[in-house]
Amino acid sequence: MDSANPLHSEYASTLTYDPQNGKLLHVGDVRSSPTLHVIVDSFRKLHFGYFGGLTSKIIWCVIGLSPLILGFTGLYLYLVRSRRIG
Repeated sequence: MDSANPLHSEYASTLTYDPQNGKLLHVGDVRSSPTLHVIVDSFRKLHFGYFGGLTSKIIWCVIGLSPLILGFTGLYLYLVRSRRIG
């Protein structure tokens, strides 16, 4: 279902079926959902970084890898400085 919010994910609207008999149990349309549900749904695209195409995915990847990079550079600086002292 199309929406004016660019951050709505494709999982915003839901259909729930009974697994035993296949009857439709619930229809959840994000356009008529409470505000909290809309906000939580908006965080899906923000969390995974796919709201702006390939550019946002690359930026999210670099940001996600930054703790690892900082850890390795910090360890490198520690080892270099500890060799000078000792």
